[in-house]
Amino acid sequence: MPRPASDAHKYTRGVVGIRAGSSEYPGAALLSVAGAGSGLAGMVRYVGVDEVATRVREAHPEVVGAGQVQAWVVGSGSGDGAESALDAALADQVPLVVDADALAHAERARDVPLVLTPHAGELARMLGTDRDLVETQPLRHARDAAEKYAAVVLLKGRHTLIAAPDGRVRVTTTGTPWLATAGAGDVLGGLIGAVLAAGLSDFDAASVGSWLHGAAATLAARGGPITAGDVAQAIPAAVAATLAAW
Repeated sequence: MPRPASDAHKYTRGVVGIRAGSSEYPGAALLSVAGAGSGLAGMVRYVGVDEVATRVREAHPEVVGAGQVQAWVVGSGSGDGAESALDAALADQVPLVVDADALAHAERARDVPLVLTPHAGELARMLGTDRDLVETQPLRHARDAAEKYAAVVLLKGRHTLIAAPDGRVRVTTTGTPWLATAGAGDVLGGLIGAVLAAGLSDFDAASVGSWLHGAAATLAARGGPITAGDVAQAIPAAVAATLAAW
């Protein structure tokens, strides 16, 4: 868990950049920023179309614009702009979280630490196979994708799998079935980007981000239904409870 040193400032804690959302899907940008802005990095930058950027800054006044970052999160709700957003992020040569629409272009991201966050249908398309096969053999397919893309692959599911190219796998067992809700993956991508920017390795960032995402969902749900925004708001409390338990 990234924790600030006694002499920390916002830049030493890491800056995470978000390239997500579009005119068609502005909510993806808002939720990705909400996950990234949960306090685990020192600053969040958002880059996107003007109308979406305006909405992001209205909802999150602490978010700033383009500049140097330690990690990028790309793809959620990006639509036709996903490829150009990925290319722009790659130009900075920093660790990268690739989600949703940008996963179709993930083979281009070969020279930076990389976390891919597909669900079963997206992973099936990435591997040229059937979704049913991925769902019945998730471990095999997560490992295959990690090797193929030379990346950490986080396969979303009831028990999320995080597979590294060297064959290591972690399983996230936190969470609740209520977490199966629209936008939860956008929050997850932003959260992973934050801990990646804070200095964790790609494998650890995906693992910690997934675990905290599930813990926050359980905390927010209290046995009942939740929305993706509820999960983002519960992340600081989940972090505090985890640190207190240590």
